[in-house]
Amino acid sequence: MRGEVIEFMQKIRTTRVSYERRELVEQRIKCLCAAYEEHLTTGTQEQRLRHDGYELGPGDLAYIPVFAELLEAGDDTEVSKRSFLSLMAQERWPAYVAQWKERIKGCCKAIALADLAGRNVPVHDADNVLRLAVAEFRCRLCKETGLRWPDILNHRCI
Repeated sequence: MRGEVIEFMQKIRTTRVSYERRELVEQRIKCLCAAYEEHLTTGTQEQRLRHDGYELGPGDLAYIPVFAELLEAGDDTEVSKRSFLSLMAQERWPAYVAQWKERIKGCCKAIALADLAGRNVPVHDADNVLRLAVAEFRCRLCKETGLRWPDILNHRCI
């Protein structure tokens, strides 16, 4: 009987710890979003926008390693809106934007290459596949077609 009680209590503890962790990460995500909104209202236009005019969003920031580390930091680490704002400093922003663009570009290249391979279309220059006339994308959410790089970054569903 004692073993069954211990096992039951361990399951309850595991569930509680998982729930508390999820709540903590959700709270940190809210801090990131609040910091981003403040950044938009106080930052310069150059800070907020990349050189080609496409804007980085809070969801995109969550995939940049330094922001992800803060979101996933241990329970004993204090994370606040100020923590995220310090990462959005003017001197760091261009590097984050460049990382974001390269990540999205890599994803788009992989999708285009896989699609072209599936249609038996030869690709002679994989690095420049997004410049090809046949490199178009279709949105999985709204089903819009004819999306091209880099304009796909401005698509409403992204």
